Amino acid sequence: MTRNRTLEEQSSQKRALRLVERLARAIVRKQHLRPVMQNLAEALVSEFGFRAVFLSEYHGSRDTFTALGAAPLKTLDAIVSRTLGVKLQEFEFSSSRNRSRVIRALFKGRAWMGNDLSEVLAPTFSPRAARRLQKELNVRCIYNAPLVSGNHFLGTILVGTDSETFSKSELAVLRAITVVRDNEGQIVAMQGILHDVTKQKENERLVHESEEKYRSLVEGSLLGVYIIQNGRFAFVNQRLGEIFGYSVGEVVENLTVEDLVHPDDRGTVMDNVRLRLTGVRSVRYTFRGVRKDGELIEVEVLGLRSVYQGQPAVIGTLVDRTQEHRQQREIDEWKRRYELIIASSAQIVYEYSIPTGMILWGGSIESVLGYAPGDLRGDIKEWEEFIHPDDREKALHELDRAIAAMKPYDVVYRYRRKDGSYAWMHDRGFVVADETGWARTMLGMMEDITQARALEAKLHYSELKYRLFFEHAIDAILVLNGEVIVECNPRTLEMFGSAREDLVGQTLHAFTPPHQADGMESKAALLAHMEAGLAGTQQTFTMRHIRRDGTPFEAEVKMIPFELEGERLLQVQIRDITAQAEAQEELARSEETYRRLVLEASDAILVSDGEGRLVEVNEAACLMLGYRREELLKLSVAALSDLPREEALARHRKFYARLIGEDRATSTEQIMKRKDESRFPCEVSAALLGNGLLQSILRDVSVKKQEEKELDKIYALATTFHGRELFDRAATALAEMLGMRYVSVGELHRDQIRSLVLYKGGALERGIVHPLAGSPCERVLATKQSCFVSHGAAKNHRTDPLLSAWGIESFAGMPMMDGREEVIGVVTLMDPKPHEFSDHEKKIMSVVVQRLASELDIFEQRKREEQLSQQLVQAQKMESLGTLAGGVAHDFNNILGAVIGYTALIKKRINADEQTSRYLEAIEKSAQRAASLSRQLLSFSHKSQGRIELVTVNELIRDTIHILGSSFPKNIVIRTELAESLPPVHGDQNLLGQVVMNLCINARDAIEEHRRGGEGVITMTTSRFLATSGFVDVHLSAAPGEYVSLTIRDNGAGMKPEIRERIFEPFFTTKTKGRGTGLGLSMVYGIVRNHGGFIDVQTEMNAGTEFRIFLPAATDELTPEIKEGEDIPRGNGEVLMVVEDEPMLRELLIDVLAGHGYATVAVGNGKEAVDRYSREKARIHLVILDMIMPEMDGTATFHALRSLDPSLKILISSGFSQDHGVQRLLSEGAAGFIGKPYQIDELLKAVASQLGVNDA
Repeated sequence: MTRNRTLEEQSSQKRALRLVERLARAIVRKQHLRPVMQNLAEALVSEFGFRAVFLSEYHGSRDTFTALGAAPLKTLDAIVSRTLGVKLQEFEFSSSRNRSRVIRALFKGRAWMGNDLSEVLAPTFSPRAARRLQKELNVRCIYNAPLVSGNHFLGTILVGTDSETFSKSELAVLRAITVVRDNEGQIVAMQGILHDVTKQKENERLVHESEEKYRSLVEGSLLGVYIIQNGRFAFVNQRLGEIFGYSVGEVVENLTVEDLVHPDDRGTVMDNVRLRLTGVRSVRYTFRGVRKDGELIEVEVLGLRSVYQGQPAVIGTLVDRTQEHRQQREIDEWKRRYELIIASSAQIVYEYSIPTGMILWGGSIESVLGYAPGDLRGDIKEWEEFIHPDDREKALHELDRAIAAMKPYDVVYRYRRKDGSYAWMHDRGFVVADETGWARTMLGMMEDITQARALEAKLHYSELKYRLFFEHAIDAILVLNGEVIVECNPRTLEMFGSAREDLVGQTLHAFTPPHQADGMESKAALLAHMEAGLAGTQQTFTMRHIRRDGTPFEAEVKMIPFELEGERLLQVQIRDITAQAEAQEELARSEETYRRLVLEASDAILVSDGEGRLVEVNEAACLMLGYRREELLKLSVAALSDLPREEALARHRKFYARLIGEDRATSTEQIMKRKDESRFPCEVSAALLGNGLLQSILRDVSVKKQEEKELDKIYALATTFHGRELFDRAATALAEMLGMRYVSVGELHRDQIRSLVLYKGGALERGIVHPLAGSPCERVLATKQSCFVSHGAAKNHRTDPLLSAWGIESFAGMPMMDGREEVIGVVTLMDPKPHEFSDHEKKIMSVVVQRLASELDIFEQRKREEQLSQQLVQAQKMESLGTLAGGVAHDFNNILGAVIGYTALIKKRINADEQTSRYLEAIEKSAQRAASLSRQLLSFSHKSQGRIELVTVNELIRDTIHILGSSFPKNIVIRTELAESLPPVHGDQNLLGQVVMNLCINARDAIEEHRRGGEGVITMTTSRFLATSGFVDVHLSAAPGEYVSLTIRDNGAGMKPEIRERIFEPFFTTKTKGRGTGLGLSMVYGIVRNHGGFIDVQTEMNAGTEFRIFLPAATDELTPEIKEGEDIPRGNGEVLMVVEDEPMLRELLIDVLAGHGYATVAVGNGKEAVDRYSREKARIHLVILDMIMPEMDGTATFHALRSLDPSLKILISSGFSQDHGVQRLLSEGAAGFIGKPYQIDELLKAVASQLGVNDA
């Protein structure tokens, strides 16, 4: 068996030698990676008989592997193309470190051997394709190892064999393959393989006479080879030239040995050369060499005496150790640092040799356990003895298990100190295997955890304290696993108003509003804080939360990460800071307000000491006083005072002492002096600062004083003057103080402003009309607010005629309000130049406007009182005239009654000739005309109402227009604006029609008088009108309620005020003789008043007159009267009592009634009628009762008769038509009414109707 193994090793060595020769030739010829790798692949296949070899290069930027070399090339290319679908030269697969354990092993420097190719090629190629490739290659075992160059990961070497596994010699060759590059990246050797060649060379030293083979080895060597004779190089190989940066020819032909040695090391080198020539044995040594470019390198040489071309020589090898020395220095430095770290960390390190059982101790063993370096034997038995007996079995068992399984060692046990006490040690180590895979060494670290163990005793107490804190904390404390709440304390339940089951399992953001006050999404903000907290950064922030009932509250949140049983958790502490947040918000608002006030303040600030020296000033103070800052800081407060220096300083000291004593701020007023010696009044607010300095805030009150003077002037004006003089002076003062060209004080008049006074460039005018439509005043009236326009007033209000005509740029309008907060006028300021109205100017204007509004309100109140007084006087006068007219009409009717009655009897009883009939007709017509005149007088005196029915005013107007249409001149247009759904009124159709007719005729006459043939317009308008208490207050004739309003307006001559006051007087007329009686408007007045209405008249000279009639709207319907037949029935002897104080009328009634079959009982007064009826009531069927009688009037007589016989039928007779007394008796049961003068037919019809008689 041993012999076979030896033969196998020799065979392997021979194959390795041939491999080295081939690679050496390839390196010498090519010196590039890809050709060398291709040669290596082919050599491995041909020398070892592998089925396939694939070498790849790793590209870190793309994290991929690509082909460097493969063999057998053609066969492998065909099979790869067929099974994997790619050409070999295009072959590329991802490293996928996170998914392939084979690739992960490569990057850790470990090889992999297995029988499944898919584990290497996954996941770039599918397992199915990889296994198909493996099958076609007839590969049973795969070896995949990293290909390195120094510390650089170059790529991989993948080898497949048809055997079950690789032999040890094959593995030894494959493991040893390492690429060696020079400084320029050129491949100069395959380092591990060279070692095998060297060993083979030693075993076959007898064949060194083969010059060709020796030269091949020399030329392909990783070492520099040289032969020195007579202080010069007789031979060097290519590698030596490369090490020093020369070509072979340059070294042999031009250089001596000393040329390649640092001057300080030349003696040592030449001494060694001489010693070798004398036959002293070879020795290795190093020296500093000098490259062609001057760079110093560290080289190691080994030489021996030899004979070259028959002459003594030194032959040797040279290795460039520059990089190794540099690395060694770095290793030494890291080792030194490591030892310092170990020494300072109170840890013990050890190296345990498993085969020998010896332990090498290091680190802080003396400081931890008390053992000096010579106190310990350093073997495994000693270690076992020092372990506490109770812990020994476990420690040894874990050690055996770690060595057997090649696993880490991790045990806690007690270890004996030098003083006999025990320390708790945490022992951690790992096993290092030799090249055969057997456990060789354990490297480890022992840490003293005695103190940690002692702390464990306190852990329970700490946990108890934490639990108590957790349960009784004033803050809510939660534990989050990810986003989910997994634990909370009782305060959490109380704070959120929730049960435990409602909180645990929920996310914390479920108890926050969707968005925070700054607009950030609550969930996103919380998740960001959680992520940062879990990453190790403690989080402290504020966030708004909501309780279960939806109540929001501000909270301070702290998040602290911790680990529990391997899980990363967050402890969240929530404190309700609602009150604190509100206080902070209030403080922030206060601070912001204070900051804004300070930043926006234009006040000057001086800081001085107790002696008056200025120590600090601000820019505003410099500007106010006219100094530069450096100038001002050289002065004292005395230099800024109007007082003499000593007096000013004494006042300052006294002021300073008073402030110290009172400890409060104070203000005073002083006269200050500028740099240019000008003086100005200044208000000084002073306060002591914490450092004892005096802070003074200066305010130039020159403007304030001037404004106060202006306000004093305005107040004096407002309290001194009244009426028109006040308006005139106020307009002038406003114009002069504010620099305005136009100032108007106007009162509101319908849809325009009529100026009481207009200041116009120094002159005063009155009566200027300013239309509201399209003007800024329209907005003032609509909003009841002031309007200020600094520029572009006319441009922005193009329809305003005054603004456009005067080219107004700036405008100010302020409303004048009465006591009821209604706008009664506007004060306007206008100027052709732009003007920014200051607060002071607005205040001046406000003071003036309030005073003018009060004056105008008083003026309007007086006007209303005068109007009411005039209305009262007019009403009393009209009432007196009505009483007079009624009395005259009554007496006149009595006279006319006899005339008309007897005329009618005469016409019925005689057969007059034509001339006599004409005379009687003339008498009757004259009497009827007189009766008509009497009725007009009765209408004026409210004693006549006529027949009452529901009247539609719109229809009444249309009928009147139809009647007037043909009689009015063509140049007069009648227009109507009739409201829809107008309620009817109670009234006499004919009388109301007469009202409309009379007013239209008067309007026509006024137009003809004024227009003289020009176009005239009469406008008739109807509307609903609701009389409010305010309206009733200024209209004595009105009562609260709904009215129908009828307006007749003309554009005629208008009326003077003195004529306006007399238009309703009877027989008053301005028309020429023969054109009017003076009763038309009197009748209108009487009819309207008799219908419960009233009239409003507005007139203006040369503009026209407007009569507005208000009639109460009807709220119920009337029952229409039934018309009786035309025939007059005769009586059948029924007895009628006639009560009439006028003898002629009494006799007339007796004659008329007797002539129609009635018997009469006639009396002259009421008292007599009552006496007579009481005696004869059984035979009396009907009473005709006059209402106006001396002694006992008709009303008293009516009540006396009805008291004797409640069923008595009584016809009422009066010349006052149906006045209020008649209406009252009709409502109390009177049988009917007969008007005077009597119309015989109407009288007889009324009697017959009440007695129920007929022609039969």
